[in-house]
Amino acid sequence: MSEHRYVLTLKLKNDPNLITSYKKYHEEVWPEVLDNFKLCDINSIEIYLLDTLLVMVMIVGPNFSFERKVALEKENKVVQKWEKLMSTYQETPTSGDKWKIMDSIFKF
Repeated sequence: MSEHRYVLTLKLKNDPNLITSYKKYHEEVWPEVLDNFKLCDINSIEIYLLDTLLVMVMIVGPNFSFERKVALEKENKVVQKWEKLMSTYQETPTSGDKWKIMDSIFKF
């Protein structure tokens, strides 16, 4: 089984109350969102937080693509509602995508 790791980053709004709420939501992610991850061939996701900086580590299977993920998210009303809610906590970039793929610069 071939897996690939993506590491992405995003900034939250600099508001301690919003960050606390964002973390609370991620203690109980809606089941429909988790089911959609599986449909996208996402095997695991971990999100780390430092101040307002989020880093997501996503392990995906061979059938994963960002295009397919976006398409499946658009078909799912609950996932759309989750994304809209989460966007209230996230800084809105001018370039479009909220989550930015990070480049690996070292591996041992």
